[in-house]
Amino acid sequence: MVDMQRLIVALPIILAGCGGSGPLTESGEIAYLAEKNEQLQREISRLSDENEAARASLIEADQALAEARAQVSETVPIVEPASVAPANDLELIVVLSTDEFFVPGTAKLNPAGIERMRAVASQLKQDYTGRTFRIEGYTDNTLSAQQRDLYPSNWELSAGRAGMLARHL
Repeated sequence: MVDMQRLIVALPIILAGCGGSGPLTESGEIAYLAEKNEQLQREISRLSDENEAARASLIEADQALAEARAQVSETVPIVEPASVAPANDLELIVVLSTDEFFVPGTAKLNPAGIERMRAVASQLKQDYTGRTFRIEGYTDNTLSAQQRDLYPSNWELSAGRAGMLARHL
């Protein structure tokens, strides 16, 4: 009996909630949708302004990048002879011959290599302060038996040479 009374009380509430398609409800929906439309229009305007600001920043960044590339091309002479090429917008690759730095088959810098590294280090400190550098070492594939005792593979010799250059920078 109690359940039946709840059902009878709940039925008018359910019916009242379902039957709202009169003029007052439609005008309320129209007002709600009009407000929502205004909010969306403001959001579109804000995002459009942000997009324009981002485009302006991108143009400035492109100009700064072009200027930096021009400066890099002006500073390259100290590290010549070298192969210099922009790898991408954030990286410049400078390739120096290992023959001028190392005693053949070792990771030991020769006297001319030490002087050369001082010049390269000086230029890097002057022109690229606060930058991060990646040093890679390469070798040919001709190691003598004695050299293989120190460097079991060319990878170890390459790593040793890269490490030696990093220590001198």
